[in-house]
Amino acid sequence: MIRAIIFDLDGTIIDSMKVWSQVDDIFLAENGVERTPTFEEDMKTIHFDDSADYFIKAFNLPLTKEYILNRFTELAEDQYRNTVPAKKGVADFLAECRKKDIRLCVATATKRELAEISLDRLGLTEYFDFIVTCDEIGVGKGSPDIFLKCAERLGFPPAETAVAEDAFHSIKTAKAAGFFVIGVGDESSLDDKDEIIAAADIYVEDFTDCKGTLERIEKSE
Repeated sequence: MIRAIIFDLDGTIIDSMKVWSQVDDIFLAENGVERTPTFEEDMKTIHFDDSADYFIKAFNLPLTKEYILNRFTELAEDQYRNTVPAKKGVADFLAECRKKDIRLCVATATKRELAEISLDRLGLTEYFDFIVTCDEIGVGKGSPDIFLKCAERLGFPPAETAVAEDAFHSIKTAKAAGFFVIGVGDESSLDDKDEIIAAADIYVEDFTDCKGTLERIEKSE
């Protein structure tokens, strides 16, 4: 029985993946460089803190890690604070989960301040017991550490905990660690859609069918 769900933030709870693509383009333009052929694929598996090291090395930038991370946050903050919308149906789905006493948390590669700003504005903070970020754990979602830490805090083993994710590499990590996995559709992961559907226990394009999604989880357990 699924007793708790660990939610990714970007691309799962909020429709924000395009923001980070814009941030990358603005930052690269500011520094007079262009995306490499492997840039998009490389960025899929890099969490926020490690992204600065990647940019410095890949583009030979004479900048500090602190400057780059602060600039990324500055470029994204306005949209997180004012315009980034929730994914379709997510508020109602979270409410349905709470009605069933399913505990919820957020596990994100995004900076805590951005996560809190967006969830507060959208009125979603109340549904979650806590937020954990990759930089607080020290590794990205190529490692199961953030999911395992969340499960420990939620009080349930992986077998009784679901992970909702839109990114293929995160879905593979969670599944390999023994979690029930909900694959979530997002424009940023369309190239990986077939692999996500195959790897996840269930797949949803969005959360508009709240009760139906919960029924699918119960039937698949």
